Amino acid sequence: MTGIVIVAPFFVLGTPQAMKRFLAGFGIVAFAICAWSLSGLSGAARLATPSDNTIGLGHIACELILLIWFAVIPRYRFPKRLAAYALLGVPAVAMIGSGSRGPLIACAIVILLSPVFHRKLLLDLACIAGLGLAAIPFVKIPDSAIDYLGTLVRGQSVGSVLDFRSDLLDYGWKLLQRHPLIGTGIQGFRYYSPNPELYKWPHNIFLEIACELGIPAALIACIIFGSAVLEAARQLKHVVATNFVLSQVAAALLFAGLINATNTGDINSDRATWLFVSLIFVTRTFRRVPIERREAALAPAHPVAA
Repeated sequence: MTGIVIVAPFFVLGTPQAMKRFLAGFGIVAFAICAWSLSGLSGAARLATPSDNTIGLGHIACELILLIWFAVIPRYRFPKRLAAYALLGVPAVAMIGSGSRGPLIACAIVILLSPVFHRKLLLDLACIAGLGLAAIPFVKIPDSAIDYLGTLVRGQSVGSVLDFRSDLLDYGWKLLQRHPLIGTGIQGFRYYSPNPELYKWPHNIFLEIACELGIPAALIACIIFGSAVLEAARQLKHVVATNFVLSQVAAALLFAGLINATNTGDINSDRATWLFVSLIFVTRTFRRVPIERREAALAPAHPVAA
């Protein structure tokens, strides 16, 4: 399944129209999941997806927020953008109610950086922040979610914030030191662990690859992610390029996925991150076609004889 997620975009999302249809379909399904989760408001448990996955809900909500923020809100003038705020409210409440810390951090970082490309979003950011602070007392978010998110500010050190994940990272580092070249093998992290029910993976994709497949494999993964980040940066430089909105959405999802990949999930459960790596290379092909057509149109019909 993870391999299909990586390869499929290059075959089924070959045109801007196909990409837009995919993002629209993803947005509709994600909005439905977030809206369904709100039925758990006023309860004691953290909000979750229909399959009872709190972290998964956080990821879905984060990706939907970024999709609305970059693809919907900038399309309209400010008065009309007020209507889009209601759309943002559903995934925002779902993400906070899920208590997912990684997606919350990733979403906040990307949105705070967004005014670099759309200065007018500063006004939206200020309005949404004010409306959000005013609405929080009236939205009955489960106390368990608020308490868990509160560990981000109550923690006295990085280790206390990470909690048990600090032990997982430390154990993964020790495995890497023992098996630096070829690793322990796939699922070796759990196989060698003292408690397979708890020590399933190190909650960091790069460390997981390194300790199970070795440092050379981890370097290959770093090169892939680094190439995607560089490609995203190149696309974001050309503000007036064709399909710049698609490049923005793909870059935002990539950076959010990269942040999430360093603190949660494993290689297979975090499939969205691999999808976002592929999307940024797919959007590059959308930008090449208009340039090639423009050069062909400007070229003389008949070469000038020397």
